[in-house]
Amino acid sequence: MLAATNASAATIEIDLATASPVPEGSSSVCAEGGWYTGDGSHRTIACYIPTGDWIQVVDQASDGYSAVALWQVTNANGAVVRQGRVYNASGYDTHRYKNKDFHDGSGYTLSIRACVGNWRGGDNPNIVLEACSAPKYTRT
Repeated sequence: MLAATNASAATIEIDLATASPVPEGSSSVCAEGGWYTGDGSHRTIACYIPTGDWIQVVDQASDGYSAVALWQVTNANGAVVRQGRVYNASGYDTHRYKNKDFHDGSGYTLSIRACVGNWRGGDNPNIVLEACSAPKYTRT
């Protein structure tokens, strides 16, 4: 779960995803959220690509919002060891990527949610939490 707890003292990493390099490998888990568009699809897709620990963020709506991946890594005891946001501020129909180099080994779980927000040029970016998907989970 991505809610803040007393165990989540990890600093929030805030990143802007880029167009390149396009990572090799395929997604192991994807979340879809950020409200619905008129055709019933979601506005944001956030995926984890385990080969190289990449986060992919896809903007699927021309709505003025940035697509955002909200992620968190917990250890075997459920303590948050890393957490962050990856923004795609490049606009509608773009796929952007950020390499995160997560912890390797047993006992680490990544949760990822697809959200919308505003990058604002990196100056106080935000997330619309009520527009986020439910979390999807995988091992790092």
